[in-house]
Amino acid sequence: MRRLMLLPLLLSGCMAPPPAPEAENWRPPPASEAAARDRAAELECIRRGEMAERQQPWLGANNPRAAVIGARVRNSCLDSYRRGEGFGGRGFQPY
Repeated sequence: MRRLMLLPLLLSGCMAPPPAPEAENWRPPPASEAAARDRAAELECIRRGEMAERQQPWLGANNPRAAVIGARVRNSCLDSYRRGEGFGGRGFQPY
């Protein structure tokens, strides 16, 4: 009985197609300089938001206040970058 239950698993493993050889060597096309700069700015804003979350006092396992403050810092950082102000301006201030 046990062998009959394992038979579909063994057969499905045998029938799987081998990976395509061109899939192993595939790489995404290089990003443009502007896209790479925007991604770096986005990662910097995410890092600043996470730092602002960690700076909040610990109020328990689930601290929604710290998450809200981190999101506000991240969003204000992204807004200032998109307006062309760079990373200056509001910085770590959540409001």
